[in-house]
Amino acid sequence: MFQFIKVKLLFEGQFHQRHHFTIRLSQHDYQGIYYKNKIQWLLPSPYKFFPEKDAQILEDNIHKIISTL
Repeated sequence: MFQFIKVKLLFEGQFHQRHHFTIRLSQHDYQGIYYKNKIQWLLPSPYKFFPEKDAQILEDNIHKIISTL
């Protein structure tokens, strides 16, 4: 679905620890924060450019990848 995903850990070992990710999809980069099994998209959000069904599939794939880290 996406060309690559880059994940880094923010605030490692601290109370606010969370994952920051960047994905490339259709030659555009999208970024978000993954925290407590929820994704908060930074601008631009893929929901603005793709149908909700496709964006939800994208989020499901991100959940699978980050949960294995």
